[in-house]
Amino acid sequence: MPRADDYQAAIAARLTDLRTAARQDLRDQRRRHWEQVRAAAERQVIQDQRAAVLLGQVERWERVQKIDAFLLAAGQDLHAPDWLNWIGAYRNQIDPLKQPMTMPDVDAITHQALTPFMQGLDPAGPEPQPLKWR
Repeated sequence: MPRADDYQAAIAARLTDLRTAARQDLRDQRRRHWEQVRAAAERQVIQDQRAAVLLGQVERWERVQKIDAFLLAAGQDLHAPDWLNWIGAYRNQIDPLKQPMTMPDVDAITHQALTPFMQGLDPAGPEPQPLKWR
């Protein structure tokens, strides 16, 4: 017949197993949540980088429009062919529509770039990171 000590030992072992499994489940849940947040943060960083390229192109295009308006307003009053040639070359150089449109390259995604989008989580991973002294 089993003794009370054997039952207590079996129950203690089972409780230890359950606690270990619960801790692992919690770590797994934390990792899955972190992976979802990290993926969303990476998408946001890429979106922001592409938006910056687009806004830069729009600003350059607006500058081209102002140069065109200036040249139109100046009309025949500009009697400096060297200056007109330089203006035309500069205009073409900055005009984003004079270059082929391509999807912008994405810079390397750094922890620093991810941090604002990580909802307070560490971009390095779901487990708490040791403090780094400087």
